Amino acid sequence: MDSLRRFLAASLSLCLVGCSNSAPTNSAPTAPTLPSYSISGTVFETTNGVSRPLADSILKLYVGPTDPAGYTGLLSAEQVNTDSTGRYSLQVPRSRVFVSVWGKLQPCIASGFVSKDTTLNVQVGAVALSGADGAVITGVVYELIPDGRRPLRGATAWLDIGQEAYVANTETDESGRFSLCGLNTNARLDVYADGYQPYAHAEFVSGAKDSYFEFEFTH
Repeated sequence: MDSLRRFLAASLSLCLVGCSNSAPTNSAPTAPTLPSYSISGTVFETTNGVSRPLADSILKLYVGPTDPAGYTGLLSAEQVNTDSTGRYSLQVPRSRVFVSVWGKLQPCIASGFVSKDTTLNVQVGAVALSGADGAVITGVVYELIPDGRRPLRGATAWLDIGQEAYVANTETDESGRFSLCGLNTNARLDVYADGYQPYAHAEFVSGAKDSYFEFEFTH
């Protein structure tokens, strides 16, 4: 009997050390690391015909699919700053990138397809660039008064490619006219006029062709 007790005790000790009721687990496969590429460039500001690098400025980089159809809403936003020489840099996966400069007029969209290290310079200023690639969106903004139309100066026009990702903006001149360029994707055109009714108008625009709009506001 004593021998049996010693055998059972020894067997129990071995099981406590080496036995397990849990099923064997398989470690989760490691997701492959996607390659990344550098997108970099210089931001230039043009004033009175003179272009200079724009230092210490905030940029929003909207990173999305490479599908050129646009306005998909599948965007992520990254924020970077230009350095003292106006340069910026960011690592991104294979993607389509739009660069927007915070707090500046940027009439032309700055975008590029990134499948290798890519340079994308950005221009800001009040005047749209002549000869820029992509569709041109033009229009006139006016207020309706008893005598007819009166051009509205200083109304703002923005291009939104989805999720409030504004990638170009400008203001109307003394003739109430505006111009936005470099549109190579579908977008929404928003026009705002402070102190008027309605406060804003919106139109959907195609990057496949030039477009012209007229927007009427009243007090």
